[in-house]
Amino acid sequence: MGEQEVREAEEPESWDLDKAERRPPARPTRVVVSVSLSRDDFDLINRSAEQTGMRTSEFIRKAALDAAKHESRSFASLSGGGHGGSIFASSLSSTTLASGSDILTSRETKPAATY
Repeated sequence: MGEQEVREAEEPESWDLDKAERRPPARPTRVVVSVSLSRDDFDLINRSAEQTGMRTSEFIRKAALDAAKHESRSFASLSGGGHGGSIFASSLSSTTLASGSDILTSRETKPAATY
């Protein structure tokens, strides 16, 4: 469709509402991502996908979305002063940097940790 045709189609005066057609909405746009995996990792993922009855791409998409949703629910609250304090968190990433030179490392969900 040329530019002139697009401009004409966008003008309400050119619309023939008596012959209007109802159509389903266009599908949302998608993005394709390329991920490099070792053969062993791919085979493991592929077997797991087959066991769940999913295509490999569905399995990877679901796992990535589940992980992203889990991470977005993580939060931390720091409190204290002087020489100590507490961290209250729903989860901690594998490496969490605290202010100063303290580095906390955890993969467990704990109601509180002290530093």
